[in-house]
Amino acid sequence: MKIPDSQPKWMVKNPKPKLELRMFNEKEFLGWSGRAMLEELNGWLDNPRIDTPVENWKDEHAGRVPQDDDLMNIMLDISVADDRADNGEGSEDDIDSRRSRRNKLLELAESIRLNGIRVPLILTYDKRLLDGNRRYFAMRYLHDQSRSDDERETFGHVPVWVLPKSANKKDEDRVLTELNSINDCYVKWPYSVTAKRVYKDSMEGMSIDELARKYHDWTKNRIHNVIEASKLADEFIEHHGGSVDARDLTYRKLIWFDELRRSNKQSIEKEPFRTAIFDLMLDDNCPFSSHTNFKRLDEIYSNAEAWDILIKGGKSAVRRAHFVVDRDQFEGQGDIQSRMRRINALLTEMVGTSGLKGLDPDLLITFHALSDQVPFPRNAQQKAERIGRILDGLTSSEISRLAQPFVRQLASTLERVKKQAASYKG
Repeated sequence: MKIPDSQPKWMVKNPKPKLELRMFNEKEFLGWSGRAMLEELNGWLDNPRIDTPVENWKDEHAGRVPQDDDLMNIMLDISVADDRADNGEGSEDDIDSRRSRRNKLLELAESIRLNGIRVPLILTYDKRLLDGNRRYFAMRYLHDQSRSDDERETFGHVPVWVLPKSANKKDEDRVLTELNSINDCYVKWPYSVTAKRVYKDSMEGMSIDELARKYHDWTKNRIHNVIEASKLADEFIEHHGGSVDARDLTYRKLIWFDELRRSNKQSIEKEPFRTAIFDLMLDDNCPFSSHTNFKRLDEIYSNAEAWDILIKGGKSAVRRAHFVVDRDQFEGQGDIQSRMRRINALLTEMVGTSGLKGLDPDLLITFHALSDQVPFPRNAQQKAERIGRILDGLTSSEISRLAQPFVRQLASTLERVKKQAASYKG
C-alpha cells in the first residue's frame, strides 16, 4: 500500500496525528487519525440529507449560498421535522419506537456533552467533510453555547480521520456509500434489557433524577413508568411461582405490563381483575398478541358479557369483547327514535341472510314476543295485511299442527271482521 503524504497541515499537532488503516466498501485506506480545530472546518453544504432544504433556503434568500450559521438553523429545523415524522408507536413490542418529541440535533449535542464524540468525523485531505455533519453541528452548538473558557476549549476541537491525499472522487464515493447507505449491523439493547438495568438501579437506591442523568436518553416520566411496569412484572412472576415461562414473558413482553398498568388504573388495583389477567397471559388460550390488547381492559371488566368473552380466551376474544363494549355503549346513546332507527338498520342487514335460519328457536320466540309489544301505527290496512302475510307464510304441515281451539278462534274472528265490515258499509 502506498504511504500517504505527510499529515494535513490543518490537523492539530498535539496529540500527534498517526496513521490508521480503515476499509470502506472493499478497499483499504491508510489515513490520518487525530484532531482538528472546529474553526478550521465547515459544514457539509452538499449533504444529500439537506439538499432540498438548502435549495429552499436559497430561493428564499435570492440565491445566496448558506454559511455555517445558516446551515445550523437548517439542521435544527430538519431535526424537528424529522422528529415529527418519526413520532409514532412503531413496533408494537418495542417501546423505544415511542420517539421523544425533543429536537434530535440537540439530543445529539447533549450526548456529546456527556460522552464526547465517539465516532470521528471523516474528511478529505483538503478538509471537506464526508461523514459527521450532524456531529459537527452539534459540536458547533455546544461551542457557541459555552459559558466558560474551559468549555470553549473542550468543544473547540473534534476527533477526525482524514483520507490520504491520493484518494480520488471514486474513493470518496466509497466512503459516502458505506457510511450512509449500508446497514452497520449495530443492534441497540432492546427496551426490556435497558428497563431491567433501570429497575435494578432504582431498587439499589438511585433516585429518578440520578437515573435520568445516567440514562439520559430516557425522560423522567419514562423511567418512572418502567419502574412501575417492572414492579407489576415482579408480581406476575410471583403469581406464577417464579416459573421460567413467567420470567421469559416479562423479559420479552415488558411493554405488556407497562400498557396494562397505565391503561387500566381503576381495575389493576382489584385482585380479581389482576389475577384473571395474569392467568390469561400464560394460558394456552391466551387472547393477547400485542400491547394494544391491554388498552381497554377497564371497559371490558366493567361489562359482564364482554368480560366473560375475554376470560374464555381465544385469538379473537379481545376483538369480540370490544365489539360487545362498543355495541352496548352505542345502543345506550341517543333518544328512542335514534335507537329504533339503529335497530331497523341492523335488521335490514340481517334479513334475507342464511344465518337467520339457524337461530335458536327460543331466541326467536323472545324476539317476536318483544316485537309484539312495539306499538303498531294506526293503519288498519297495514295491520290486516301483516296478519295475512303471517297466515300465508304457514305451510300445510304447520297449519295441521295448530290447536283446534285456536283454529276455531281464527274462524270466529274472521266472521266478526266480515260482519263489522258489512255493518259499517250499511
